[in-house]
Amino acid sequence: MELKQFKIDVLPLREKLLNYARKLTEDPSDAEDAVQEVILKLWNMRQRLDEYRSIEALAMTMTHHLCMDIWRARRPDALSLDQVHKFILTHYIGAFSVVLF
Repeated sequence: MELKQFKIDVLPLREKLLNYARKLTEDPSDAEDAVQEVILKLWNMRQRLDEYRSIEALAMTMTHHLCMDIWRARRPDALSLDQVHKFILTHYIGAFSVVLF
């Protein structure tokens, strides 16, 4: 897909994606970032877009996933992988070693 076709097929979806992202993120700045990232990803995969039945459905799904990633990252109870690893080591590995030995 060349630039001209991309402008015809993808760029008109921007407002719809933005409205959807605003509902999911409840933050206009995060919504704008998500939509920009989706459009960039679509541009980078433009040569393969013909493989999809619906570019709109693909773009909406990508927007949904990115917004969920943003939402998860903003959750106050989100743990880093290091925190999870430390928790497992202190709570489970110690308990298993007691059982095993």
